[in-house]
Amino acid sequence: MNNLIMEGVFDHEVVGLVFPGTSNIKSIQLSHIGILGRTLSIMIQAPKVLEDLQICTGGSWALGPGMFDIQYKTIGKSLLQHRSTLKILDLDVSFDHSKDRCREELSDQFLAQSEEMYSKLDNESSDIPF
Repeated sequence: MNNLIMEGVFDHEVVGLVFPGTSNIKSIQLSHIGILGRTLSIMIQAPKVLEDLQICTGGSWALGPGMFDIQYKTIGKSLLQHRSTLKILDLDVSFDHSKDRCREELSDQFLAQSEEMYSKLDNESSDIPF
């Protein structure tokens, strides 16, 4: 398989589809997607040699660009391994994190706080005899 073409997919539909450095895919075309940055990063790193990357976000549930949870730096780092082979790069992506931090960062913070909270509750409840 040389081409991976997907339209209207969300994160839960593509997680675990490919793994970094394991695929012979040369072209990735994703349109109207709603996936997280870490998932997209894994998909970009999956091909051994990537020649064509085309991404268009949003438009699945609404006409607008949607909320695309990825930062410039994440895409850049993911593309580094393909810098000598990439011939086509077409990113139709809305990056506007100036007003709010992306949901991915907020999610990580929430999980860290939740872990601390549950750890504290666990320690406090360990003194209660049952």
